[in-house]
Amino acid sequence: MLTAIITMASVLLCLLAARRWYVPFLRNPDRIDIDKLGLKIVKEERRQRVRDILTAFFGGFNAMLSESDTRKAGAHCEAFPPLFRPFAQEGAAMAFSIRSFFSFKYSTRKFEPLSDQLGRPYFFMHYIGIGFWCGMAWRRWPKLVIRISERLHPFYKYLCFDGFGFETGLFNYLKDKNALNSFSRFPGFARRACYQGFGRSLWFLYMDDPASLRRQVSTIDEAYRGDCYSGVGLAVIFTHLDAPEIAFSFSEQVETEYLSDYFLGVSLALYARRMMNPDYLDQCLQKLAPRQSDFLLSALRICDLRFDQLIARSTSDHYRDWRQSVAEDLDAMLHQSAVASSRR
Repeated sequence: MLTAIITMASVLLCLLAARRWYVPFLRNPDRIDIDKLGLKIVKEERRQRVRDILTAFFGGFNAMLSESDTRKAGAHCEAFPPLFRPFAQEGAAMAFSIRSFFSFKYSTRKFEPLSDQLGRPYFFMHYIGIGFWCGMAWRRWPKLVIRISERLHPFYKYLCFDGFGFETGLFNYLKDKNALNSFSRFPGFARRACYQGFGRSLWFLYMDDPASLRRQVSTIDEAYRGDCYSGVGLAVIFTHLDAPEIAFSFSEQVETEYLSDYFLGVSLALYARRMMNPDYLDQCLQKLAPRQSDFLLSALRICDLRFDQLIARSTSDHYRDWRQSVAEDLDAMLHQSAVASSRR
């Protein structure tokens, strides 16, 4: 074991001296087996969707590692179709975290300006990508994860914990259900953000099997089940924005008491997607029935209104409060909506 560590360290030092330190980290998405990842996906069209997402993710990841100019890495991400660009940007942000080991230029203290260079409309994905890396590298050191998050924008730092939860769910949960215990080491809303990320991972694991997804959520502490469903809603929209009707068909699998949480996730995903490419979002929403598109556009207006109100107040927990106020408004809207009544 010691010999292997020394050998790997020697290789990295040689590559670092040659300015090719990143080579061992590069990944070929064509060689990633989604079955070995544990994804319970049978339908070929959805398996292909996941392959396309992984291709974009590792395309951005590899570009950020190998390009010396962050703007060039951003341009590589932008070359993907609009549906998959956010995943490329997420991968690039994860690679940014690796680069921070090897260059002061990429310190997390300098994340904000580098996020601008990579592609500012995608900053939601950048925060999540950093959290993804934290889950892979720093799961055993929660204080370090908290310290990293504190260097980030106070409104969006919780997205880092979302990324942490997603990585934990996707790569560790099926092997060890106790992996979720790591969330308990984070205080307050950070813990809930972890469960939202975990919920996103459940969609990737069980998008073909909603009954199994529900069973997994039912095993979670009741206090965090709503956060899990918010994560599911986020993932449904991000992975299938080109077929937004899936958000409504899957909602029929969600218990009524968690429906506003689910549509909170859907709304936050739409909010982020609009920042990334508003024209593409409009194009996708036009595929919906009028009452469905009206419902989602109303949800977006709620996000905007509550965001403006909370920014004006400048509270320290504004992301948490924004999320909660949007969920309350959505709950009221669902009680009056034809979208909700059609479920009954």
